[in-house]
Amino acid sequence: MSPVLVVGALLGQMKLTKPQCGQAVSLFGLSEAEKRLLNEVPVRSTPMPLTDPLIYRFRVYAAHPTRIGSKS
Repeated sequence: MSPVLVVGALLGQMKLTKPQCGQAVSLFGLSEAEKRLLNEVPVRSTPMPLTDPLIYRFRVYAAHPTRIGSKS
């Protein structure tokens, strides 16, 4: 299982399959409620300003793809 996938799921940005949820529960000692949350489709809208620099950069790039990397 990809570490990127696991971190994304733990941050609420991705969904794990049921077998992957079982692995995460045994690895991290999570509860059944937390296991169910890992299997839900995440809501990706953020009502507050973004604080994660990686997500922020993706959003900036999506809004202005020609600005990133330009030498003006």
